[in-house]
Amino acid sequence: MLHVINPEEEIIKGQFSADTSFLTLYPVAVQEARPFILVLPGGGYEYLASHEGEPIVRWLNELGIHAGVLEYQVGDFEITSLLEDVEHALQWVRQTPKDWPVIPEQVGLIGFSAGGHLASIVATRGSEKPNLLLLGYPVISFHGSYTHIGSRTHFLGEQPTQKQVQAFQKNHYVQVKQPLPTRLFIAGDSTAAQKGAAEKPMTGWGEHLQSYLGPSVHVDNRAVNGRSTKSFIAEGRLADIEKDFRAGDYLFIQFGHNDEKKEDPTRYTDPDGEYRQNLIQYIESARQRGGVPVLLTSVSRRRFTADGEPDPLAVGAYPAAMRQVAEQTHTPLLDIFAASQQLYRSMGEEASRQLFMHLPEKTHPNYPAGITDNTHFSDEGARQIAMLIAEAIRQCTELSGLKQRMVRWDSGSDECLIHQFIK
Repeated sequence: MLHVINPEEEIIKGQFSADTSFLTLYPVAVQEARPFILVLPGGGYEYLASHEGEPIVRWLNELGIHAGVLEYQVGDFEITSLLEDVEHALQWVRQTPKDWPVIPEQVGLIGFSAGGHLASIVATRGSEKPNLLLLGYPVISFHGSYTHIGSRTHFLGEQPTQKQVQAFQKNHYVQVKQPLPTRLFIAGDSTAAQKGAAEKPMTGWGEHLQSYLGPSVHVDNRAVNGRSTKSFIAEGRLADIEKDFRAGDYLFIQFGHNDEKKEDPTRYTDPDGEYRQNLIQYIESARQRGGVPVLLTSVSRRRFTADGEPDPLAVGAYPAAMRQVAEQTHTPLLDIFAASQQLYRSMGEEASRQLFMHLPEKTHPNYPAGITDNTHFSDEGARQIAMLIAEAIRQCTELSGLKQRMVRWDSGSDECLIHQFIK
């Protein structure tokens, strides 16, 4: 059983059951996604060597790598449970949303002595394998004079059978079972961006899109608060995506809220001029690298007219301009502006407040004075917008390949079904 410990958390490990492994996290203080390496200390499966834990992750942090120490089960343990804990730790690092993003296809294992033995078993036989394996003086065999008797005894018992000795392990090699997942990059603004702990419960729709996609597609959310098509390029953020972009990847492009800010020349773009030119640059960038660009009209602000209808100019002329660029360049278009306006219309002016950041004073420590924000989403609002995007993908004939990699869900609710149909 795995228990994840945040760096600032204090727990009493004696209060947990004996079959608990503890994952202590040591993230690097950066905003961009980084690799992660999980450290397995040695100790002959009897104890855990402290000098092979925290000093190693601190060294990895100095290299700009997120890291964690797994204090796995030792002493009296069940082998299957132990192996599952290591795999669950890798899975947690790859799939769980965090304030410090991880590149899921760059998650490694480093093990020392008995920890090296454990790492090698997971790397060769596990269903959740590491992308990188580093072994420091590992116990690599349980046979005769080649083994460390203490490790073998604590792992298999005093008198293991020949079958057990053969199983852990001899002549097992790492095999690639499936190709790296396709990435879905998001280039956008704060409505899509991952929010930090100090901004919660504000949530970007990009934080929930992964739940609608199978494991063969990984969402790499590069959206950033306050950016326009212009500033995103000027700051080198599109160039950063280009460095990681591979043939077959998707580039989801959603800007507009900050492009209309005339008071800021570093962000403002004319919807009939520079905005369109910038969108074409994003489109060509993806296509030149063998990928698929997808345009998403800006999510509508919550703004109603006097007659109770969503304001068709809630994001100015930018949604219309993007539709025209999509038609001109034959680029798949997800009209999220229209879809979000329909959502607000169906809920009504009052009920739609729950989708946005509306908090009275003194109800949340991050917003002691309260907040009334009709642009940025609550967690529920972000979930609803992500579902609208998933539904738009499902209905877009030009994205049939991506549709086949989605999980099936009931579009009348936000409940995903267990069944998956993955290409």
